Amino acid sequence: MDVKVWNDNEYPFTQAFKGVEVSIAPKQFIKMERGEATDFLGLFSPIVRDADGAPHPKSYKKLRVEEIASRDK
Repeated sequence: MDVKVWNDNEYPFTQAFKGVEVSIAPKQFIKMERGEATDFLGLFSPIVRDADGAPHPKSYKKLRVEEIASRDK
């Protein structure tokens, strides 16, 4: 069953997944199979730091999974 993987960040999120570059625009979603989505969310994503060493918000992994309602399929 497919689910929606949402990027709740204000910045795009991009990460390699099984040899493919997966990108999700800010405040948008992509559809994935539930098992694939679980694996994708579980991948390590390094934090990017600014010149002062503080974490930059663009590197925050703000992803969530949402079930697809039967009317949206």
